Amino acid sequence: MKKLKDISILFIINLMILLFVSLSSAEDTNIMNDSEESINSSEEGENLIGGKNISDNKRFVDNGDGTVTDLKTNLMWLNKPKFFIVVKFDEAVDYCKNLSYNNLTGWRLPTVWEFQSIIDEKQQAPALVSGHPFKNIMISWFYWTQNQSEFNKTKIYVVDLYYGKIGEQKNTGLYKVWPVRDIK
Repeated sequence: MKKLKDISILFIINLMILLFVSLSSAEDTNIMNDSEESINSSEEGENLIGGKNISDNKRFVDNGDGTVTDLKTNLMWLNKPKFFIVVKFDEAVDYCKNLSYNNLTGWRLPTVWEFQSIIDEKQQAPALVSGHPFKNIMISWFYWTQNQSEFNKTKIYVVDLYYGKIGEQKNTGLYKVWPVRDIK
């Protein structure tokens, strides 16, 4: 009973922290309505990325080890983003750099373009392409990208996976991490 009470208290504290941080940083958010770089799409829902024309329902391979391979972009994503943890930008970079998952290294933050490649703004909660195998996507929080704002060097582009929008936040904000690595 005490263990359940302790877990409940920790959950409430985490919720309060998330609410406080989101309210305190909401005024700094600048969400862009249109992507800076678009991905060519055909009417059949097929995208041309990296010269590969693969339909969305065939593009992802669940590797069965907690990772997903995107055949269009030659990227490997963690199946579940770093859950329940929000960190500053420098900590996110360090986390990815030092991550060894199933003896796989070379993890990093995704670029804005890489996030855009898995986003479908016609979808919501999450705004990911149909057929994606990802789990535990926290849609109420922004995710870091590795791209610095072109207009303010203290801001980093972030992704809102509820609506699929790209914005920028101060590099000292607290946001989620979703590691990615290049397939060699």
